[in-house]
Amino acid sequence: MSRIRYLAIAAVVATLAGWLFWPGHEGPQLIARPVSVSYDPDARRLTATVNIQNSGNRAVVASITNDVFVDSRKQPSNDRTQSQPWELELRLKQMNPVTFTLQGQTAADAWNGVRLMEVTIDATYDGSATPNCHFSFMGRFYPQLKQIGTVSSVTSPRGCGDR
Repeated sequence: MSRIRYLAIAAVVATLAGWLFWPGHEGPQLIARPVSVSYDPDARRLTATVNIQNSGNRAVVASITNDVFVDSRKQPSNDRTQSQPWELELRLKQMNPVTFTLQGQTAADAWNGVRLMEVTIDATYDGSATPNCHFSFMGRFYPQLKQIGTVSSVTSPRGCGDR
């Protein structure tokens, strides 16, 4: 084989590898961004909203579970969308809110820093044609800042596997 033929084959392989591993071909990248925490003293209700954004190259439908923990104990919820998987279409570049609520003395204690409030979001979605991907977010409420800080946020389209 001539040197030109080797160079042509190497160029084709490099182009194909670049196309496959270019960020636009990774599939969905989910990002969690805390946006708001509020407290209504009359209703004694603490509401936290975390947005999930799909920064990938196509919309996905995810099965989501979100939970509230106070002092590491899962809180029962009257809202059927919490603590049970529900479907959410994650469109491109769009914020998708996930809401958490606490009520009563527990809400007041978390707002005033007497008790520790943590929130979690878990989402499973189709990464491409067949593999399932997993996204998880864990945030902690910091009452002195009146905001949720990210403790961990994990998403890995390249690490998606068949489940």
